[in-house]
Amino acid sequence: MAVLTASKITVKEFFEMDLEEGYDYDLINGIILRTQSSVNKKPPKPIHQNASMNLSRILSVHVFENKIGKLFALQIASSSLALFSAFMLFRCPPQ
Repeated sequence: MAVLTASKITVKEFFEMDLEEGYDYDLINGIILRTQSSVNKKPPKPIHQNASMNLSRILSVHVFENKIGKLFALQIASSSLALFSAFMLFRCPPQ
């Protein structure tokens, strides 16, 4: 993943840019992130998908039963342009 902007830009500026083809671009908080295009990536292998689903189920049950917050699944691109599954927990304040 590469960061392409030295300073923050607007959505309008982002859409007006002439960006190099073959990459996916995201504008997050005014910063452009560039990753390898998802078009040419190989899909995850079944063993990875199975492990990810099992971990998701275990974490989801734990978070729900203990009223910890909300759990979201993510894919994160590394500097080597590999994708990794991840989970993000948004904690809820105690009630």
